[in-house]
Amino acid sequence: MTMRHLFADSIGAHAMRFEKPLAPTYGDDAGVRMLAAFLVVGIAMPFALRFALDMAGVRGMPGAGLGFVVAWLAAFVIAHLYLVRLPMTAVGLRP
Repeated sequence: MTMRHLFADSIGAHAMRFEKPLAPTYGDDAGVRMLAAFLVVGIAMPFALRFALDMAGVRGMPGAGLGFVVAWLAAFVIAHLYLVRLPMTAVGLRP
């Protein structure tokens, strides 16, 4: 990539001009399932995990943070597999 293209791409990105996104390959029902998964895993789950760590009396201990992250990641994967039921590439995660 030449410096001219790099500069033009950078200016375009700062102006929020990106390539036109691809149309989603899933229907409205899958979109509603993704919204529900986000509400459960992205918003409710951190509060529930903090509450569980408080009740167990381990919040603030060295392994509690790791357990929090592992449980949250597991909740994301489980919600995606059983609630969203779409391939990861359909939601934008590409190799």
